[in-house]
Amino acid sequence: MRADVFSACIVVDGKEVEEYNAEELEQSRARCFVPSVSDQLFCVKVSSQFTEDVVFSILVDGQRVHNQVCPPGTVQVVQGVDESSTAFRPLSFKNIELTDDDELRGGSAYQDLGCIEVRVRRFVQGSEAKTRAGNFTAKVKNEAVHERSKKAGTHRIALGHKKTRKPVRYLTMEYVDALDEPYASIKFLYRPAELLRALEIMQLPSTGKHKAASSKDIQDENSERARSLAAKEERIRQLRAQAEQIRAEVDAERDRRGIKREASPIRLLGSSTQILKEDSALKNKAAWQDLGCIDVRVCRFDQASKKPSVTVPNNAINITSDPVHERSKKAGAHRIGYVVAGIRTVLQAQGIMPPPPPATGDKRKRNGGENDNDEDEDEDRRAARKALAEKEERIRALLAEAEQVKAEADAERGILGIKREPSPISLPPSSSSRKRVFIDLTDD
Repeated sequence: MRADVFSACIVVDGKEVEEYNAEELEQSRARCFVPSVSDQLFCVKVSSQFTEDVVFSILVDGQRVHNQVCPPGTVQVVQGVDESSTAFRPLSFKNIELTDDDELRGGSAYQDLGCIEVRVRRFVQGSEAKTRAGNFTAKVKNEAVHERSKKAGTHRIALGHKKTRKPVRYLTMEYVDALDEPYASIKFLYRPAELLRALEIMQLPSTGKHKAASSKDIQDENSERARSLAAKEERIRQLRAQAEQIRAEVDAERDRRGIKREASPIRLLGSSTQILKEDSALKNKAAWQDLGCIDVRVCRFDQASKKPSVTVPNNAINITSDPVHERSKKAGAHRIGYVVAGIRTVLQAQGIMPPPPPATGDKRKRNGGENDNDEDEDEDRRAARKALAEKEERIRALLAEAEQVKAEADAERGILGIKREPSPISLPPSSSSRKRVFIDLTDD
């Protein structure tokens, strides 16, 4: 890999590792991908055609572990990390250890994992001076990575067993280029070969018998994905059918018992009620950026400005149900909706509306004066409500599972390159006109 007049490569077993997606960027910057194998030793080979001596600083996973002086027209090999002037530990790839410790989930130290960087730095010629040897092995760490990190499933740099060598000389010099602002830079992004193939960075062998075998493997894999996709779509239909069946049972039970559905004036709508569209004009709509957030803001006001109000504003019109693009990051999530049923009950419970008047003696008389069974009827009604609540919870669980399976199916469609067909699952239609809600604040 070259950047201007400088070059570098990763060497394994005496051979240069093949590079993929090599890019020469601006300002003498370059990068590429290389495959990595766990427990495999490697070294870094550098060369320079610059007009004067330069220093190659080697960084692994964001940590500088070696400085190598390179005169013009020469090739230098960095075998590993120095432990002393006569010993070093070779570099190797290693599987990442995982942890479920949430304190490590957002660690900034993860951002440079998977990168070997060679930075070229100029220095004032003739400023070299001898210095003592140092031990840099502590800079290569093997800390665990959170299991939900994007780095999970990849490799990191580790050190092999100590090796001895002839004594080497250590120098210090006055640098022209800072470590963070090098004269040139070459990055090697190392990943397991399987991951590079999955990202379509590294292709499968394409010659002779290997090509035929690869095509057959791909065909078999696609067939398996197609079968899996069909099974997921069938599972979605089954889950939806179960939910609809339980919903019908709940509605029938409510009608039979005369139980009015109590609803909150604000409720979370599941993604099953979130309308998805393929309209590309909606794909990057800025209004979606706050979806999924309930924000409580504290505002001060002029204490003398308080006065009673006889009306309640209709804030329901501020809650919209605009469609979300199916490829938006918000697809499959929730949004805030509202229902009009049960508003009077909720406002009465909050003390905003007066409570309903107590039952009078005339009403008890009209009911035949039979109040002995009131407690039994109340207990029966509570039991019925509890049973209905359990069924509705089951409905929500079924719909949530259906949405999860649907997300997996959409991912497989993307891998197979299948355009999304109209879903056989009917989503609740969006309302083109919203009913205005008026709240009566007068006594009944």
